[in-house]
Amino acid sequence: VRIFKDKQVVSKNCFDISVGGFSIFVGASSKFKFHDVSAPMKVTIEINDKKMELDCIAVGQIKIKPYHNADLFYGGFRYSFQFLNMTKAKKEAIEELIDIIIPFEKSN
Repeated sequence: VRIFKDKQVVSKNCFDISVGGFSIFVGASSKFKFHDVSAPMKVTIEINDKKMELDCIAVGQIKIKPYHNADLFYGGFRYSFQFLNMTKAKKEAIEELIDIIIPFEKSN
């Protein structure tokens, strides 16, 4: 996931994703913070060779204790984002991206 905010760009692995939004971990030592959670941001979701650009807003922040996560020795934050202006086509495209990660078998 690449997030574009205030002329900054941050690339992070996505912790979880759904048609409603996603979350990422940001280490305590990172200079990239989401202090103004009311400001919409652009995000690019990339999975394999598929890419999608969406608008989002930060809706949650949870502090992570040091050593709680193997990648966050000094602690950090889990930020949750909600997608904005979602159309049916965008939701279907997100579902297709998720199916790449977690193949879903539909029952007959």
